Amino acid sequence: MKDKLPPKTGLDFGAMMDEIDDQEELKKESENVKELLGQVKKVASELEASFETMVIEAFGMDETAASIQEASWKIKWTLDRIDLALERMNETKYTVQLDDKSVLTVNDLHRELISDQKLALEEYKLEQKELFSQYKKDLKSIAAGQGVWLSSKAWVWAIIAFEILLLLGGLVVYYCTKAKFT
Repeated sequence: MKDKLPPKTGLDFGAMMDEIDDQEELKKESENVKELLGQVKKVASELEASFETMVIEAFGMDETAASIQEASWKIKWTLDRIDLALERMNETKYTVQLDDKSVLTVNDLHRELISDQKLALEEYKLEQKELFSQYKKDLKSIAAGQGVWLSSKAWVWAIIAFEILLLLGGLVVYYCTKAKFT
Protein backbone atom coordinates (compact mmCIF):
# COMPACT_ATOMS: atom_id res chain seq x y z
CA MET A 1 0.00 0.00 0.00
CA LYS A 2 2.83 2.34 0.66
CA ASP A 3 3.91 2.06 -2.95
CA LYS A 4 0.72 3.59 -4.26
CA LEU A 5 0.85 6.66 -2.05
CA PRO A 6 1.81 9.88 -3.74
CA PRO A 7 5.25 11.23 -3.03
CA LYS A 8 5.68 13.40 -0.01
CA THR A 9 2.70 15.51 0.60
CA GLY A 10 3.60 16.50 4.09
CA LEU A 11 1.65 13.75 5.72
CA ASP A 12 3.45 10.87 7.33
CA PHE A 13 1.67 7.97 5.77
CA GLY A 14 3.94 5.41 7.42
CA ALA A 15 3.00 6.65 10.86
CA MET A 16 -0.64 6.75 9.87
CA MET A 17 -0.41 3.17 8.61
CA ASP A 18 1.29 2.06 11.83
CA GLU A 19 -1.46 3.76 13.79
CA ILE A 20 -4.14 2.03 11.68
CA ASP A 21 -2.35 -1.30 12.25
CA ASP A 22 -2.23 -0.58 15.97
CA GLN A 23 -5.93 0.26 15.92
CA GLU A 24 -6.69 -3.02 14.09
CA GLU A 25 -4.61 -4.93 16.58
CA LEU A 26 -6.31 -3.10 19.44
CA LYS A 27 -9.68 -3.96 17.91
CA LYS A 28 -8.73 -7.66 17.73
CA GLU A 29 -7.48 -7.58 21.29
CA SER A 30 -10.68 -5.89 22.49
CA GLU A 31 -12.72 -8.59 20.71
CA ASN A 32 -10.63 -11.26 22.43
CA VAL A 33 -11.14 -9.49 25.75
CA LYS A 34 -14.91 -9.29 25.07
CA GLU A 35 -14.95 -13.01 24.25
CA LEU A 36 -13.00 -13.86 27.41
CA LEU A 37 -15.29 -11.58 29.40
CA GLY A 38 -18.30 -13.48 27.99
CA GLN A 39 -16.73 -16.77 29.05
CA VAL A 40 -16.00 -15.41 32.52
CA LYS A 41 -19.63 -14.22 32.81
CA LYS A 42 -20.83 -17.69 31.75
CA VAL A 43 -18.58 -19.40 34.32
CA ALA A 44 -19.69 -16.92 36.98
CA SER A 45 -23.34 -17.69 36.15
CA GLU A 46 -22.67 -21.43 36.38
CA LEU A 47 -20.84 -20.93 39.70
CA GLU A 48 -23.77 -18.91 41.02
CA ALA A 49 -26.22 -21.67 40.00
CA SER A 50 -23.95 -24.31 41.59
CA PHE A 51 -23.73 -22.24 44.76
CA GLU A 52 -27.52 -21.92 44.90
CA THR A 53 -27.87 -25.69 44.44
CA MET A 54 -25.24 -26.26 47.10
CA VAL A 55 -27.07 -23.96 49.54
CA ILE A 56 -30.36 -25.79 48.89
CA GLU A 57 -28.68 -29.16 49.43
CA ALA A 58 -26.96 -27.89 52.57
CA PHE A 59 -30.34 -26.91 54.03
CA GLY A 60 -31.64 -30.36 53.12
CA MET A 61 -28.64 -31.95 54.83
CA ASP A 62 -29.30 -29.81 57.91
CA GLU A 63 -32.86 -31.12 58.02
CA THR A 64 -31.63 -34.70 57.55
CA ALA A 65 -29.02 -34.27 60.28
CA ALA A 66 -31.66 -32.81 62.60
CA SER A 67 -33.97 -35.76 61.89
CA ILE A 68 -31.18 -38.25 62.54
CA GLN A 69 -30.25 -36.49 65.76
CA GLU A 70 -33.87 -36.45 66.92
CA ALA A 71 -34.20 -40.17 66.12
CA SER A 72 -31.00 -40.95 68.05
CA TRP A 73 -32.34 -39.00 71.06
CA LYS A 74 -35.57 -40.99 70.92
CA ILE A 75 -33.63 -44.26 70.73
CA LYS A 76 -31.44 -43.21 73.66
CA TRP A 77 -34.51 -42.21 75.67
CA THR A 78 -36.12 -45.60 74.91
CA LEU A 79 -32.96 -47.50 75.90
CA ASP A 80 -32.72 -45.49 79.11
CA ARG A 81 -36.33 -46.41 79.92
CA ILE A 82 -35.60 -50.10 79.22
CA ASP A 83 -32.55 -49.97 81.51
CA LEU A 84 -34.63 -48.32 84.21
CA ALA A 85 -37.35 -50.96 83.84
CA LEU A 86 -34.74 -53.75 84.09
CA GLU A 87 -33.27 -52.19 87.23
CA ARG A 88 -36.70 -51.92 88.79
CA MET A 89 -37.49 -55.50 87.80
CA ASN A 90 -34.27 -56.73 89.41
CA GLU A 91 -35.04 -54.77 92.55
CA THR A 92 -38.57 -56.12 92.74
CA LYS A 93 -39.00 -58.81 95.35
CA TYR A 94 -41.98 -61.03 95.78
CA THR A 95 -42.98 -62.50 99.04
CA VAL A 96 -44.94 -65.69 99.09
CA GLN A 97 -46.67 -67.14 102.05
CA LEU A 98 -47.39 -70.79 102.17
CA ASP A 99 -49.85 -72.14 104.62
CA ASP A 100 -50.11 -75.73 105.72
CA LYS A 101 -53.04 -76.43 103.42
CA SER A 102 -51.06 -75.32 100.32
CA VAL A 103 -48.05 -77.40 101.29
CA LEU A 104 -50.26 -80.46 101.85
CA THR A 105 -51.92 -79.93 98.45
CA VAL A 106 -48.53 -79.76 96.72
CA ASN A 107 -47.38 -82.90 98.56
CA ASP A 108 -50.54 -84.75 97.54
CA LEU A 109 -50.09 -83.77 93.91
CA HIS A 110 -46.47 -84.90 94.05
CA ARG A 111 -47.44 -88.26 95.55
CA GLU A 112 -50.12 -88.76 92.87
CA LEU A 113 -47.58 -88.00 90.15
CA ILE A 114 -45.09 -90.44 91.60
CA SER A 115 -47.72 -93.19 91.96
CA ASP A 116 -48.88 -92.63 88.35
CA GLN A 117 -45.28 -92.90 87.17
CA LYS A 118 -44.77 -96.09 89.18
CA LEU A 119 -47.90 -97.65 87.64
CA ALA A 120 -46.75 -96.73 84.12
CA LEU A 121 -43.33 -98.21 84.83
CA GLU A 122 -44.88 -101.46 86.14
CA GLU A 123 -47.05 -101.76 83.01
CA TYR A 124 -43.98 -101.23 80.83
CA LYS A 125 -42.08 -103.92 82.75
CA LEU A 126 -44.95 -106.37 82.27
CA GLU A 127 -45.04 -105.69 78.52
CA GLN A 128 -41.29 -106.20 78.29
CA LYS A 129 -41.50 -109.47 80.27
CA GLU A 130 -44.20 -110.76 77.92
CA LEU A 131 -42.15 -109.84 74.86
CA PHE A 132 -39.04 -111.47 76.36
CA SER A 133 -40.91 -114.68 77.23
CA GLN A 134 -42.33 -114.85 73.69
CA TYR A 135 -38.82 -114.34 72.29
CA LYS A 136 -37.48 -117.16 74.49
CA LYS A 137 -40.29 -119.47 73.29
CA ASP A 138 -39.45 -118.66 69.66
CA LEU A 139 -35.77 -119.39 70.26
CA LYS A 140 -36.59 -122.71 71.96
CA SER A 141 -38.82 -123.79 69.05
CA ILE A 142 -36.05 -122.93 66.58
CA ALA A 143 -33.53 -124.91 68.67
CA ALA A 144 -35.98 -127.85 68.80
CA GLY A 145 -36.00 -127.91 65.00
CA GLN A 146 -39.55 -126.80 64.55
CA GLY A 147 -38.35 -123.86 62.37
CA VAL A 148 -39.75 -120.48 61.80
CA TRP A 149 -42.22 -119.78 59.07
CA LEU A 150 -41.46 -116.70 57.03
CA SER A 151 -44.11 -114.24 56.06
CA SER A 152 -45.30 -114.01 52.46
CA LYS A 153 -43.29 -110.80 51.95
CA ALA A 154 -40.11 -112.52 53.08
CA TRP A 155 -40.77 -115.38 50.63
CA VAL A 156 -41.36 -112.93 47.76
CA TRP A 157 -38.09 -111.14 48.49
CA ALA A 158 -36.23 -114.41 48.80
CA ILE A 159 -37.57 -115.57 45.40
CA ILE A 160 -36.65 -112.23 43.80
CA ALA A 161 -33.13 -112.41 45.25
CA PHE A 162 -32.75 -116.02 44.01
CA GLU A 163 -33.87 -115.05 40.50
CA ILE A 164 -31.45 -112.12 40.40
CA LEU A 165 -28.61 -114.46 41.45
CA LEU A 166 -29.58 -116.91 38.71
CA LEU A 167 -29.68 -114.10 36.15
CA LEU A 168 -26.25 -112.82 37.22
CA GLY A 169 -24.87 -116.37 37.14
CA GLY A 170 -26.23 -116.83 33.61
CA LEU A 171 -24.59 -113.57 32.50
CA VAL A 172 -21.26 -114.66 33.94
CA VAL A 173 -21.46 -118.01 32.17
CA TYR A 174 -22.43 -116.32 28.90
CA TYR A 175 -19.53 -113.87 28.95
CA CYS A 176 -17.07 -116.54 30.05
CA THR A 177 -18.07 -118.88 27.22
CA LYS A 178 -18.08 -116.00 24.74
CA ALA A 179 -14.57 -114.97 25.81
CA LYS A 180 -13.37 -118.62 25.58
CA PHE A 181 -14.59 -119.14 22.00
CA THR A 182 -13.56 -115.79 20.60
